[in-house]
Amino acid sequence: ARRQRQMCIRDSIHINWPGVNVNTATAPVLQSISPDLTAADVEGLLAKRAETPWETIESFNAEELMASRAVDADIVVSSTLFRAEAAAQIDGVRLEMSSVLHRGPDNRVRVVAHSRSPL
Repeated sequence: ARRQRQMCIRDSIHINWPGVNVNTATAPVLQSISPDLTAADVEGLLAKRAETPWETIESFNAEELMASRAVDADIVVSSTLFRAEAAAQIDGVRLEMSSVLHRGPDNRVRVVAHSRSPL
């Protein structure tokens, strides 16, 4: 009998993220920055962001929807670290890949970490 072998490659990296990027955060992540933000507030912020992303933390905090709300998280308006994810299924085999990318001051992108699901 022929035995099938599975190979597993996993890399992990722990990164101290600079904060929540309010220009790219999903609705649940954006809502998590303040206990006072409602789902309706977040939808309003997402609509404003779609029109014009915030250029500074001050401009984000000056939004009417953020008025007098305490922010319980470090927030930023740009990021240098990104996660790229991909998944494929071929002949019943699913493969998932994830990479952490860093964009340097010269705008060059390099892979910081890479992982994939078991084969």
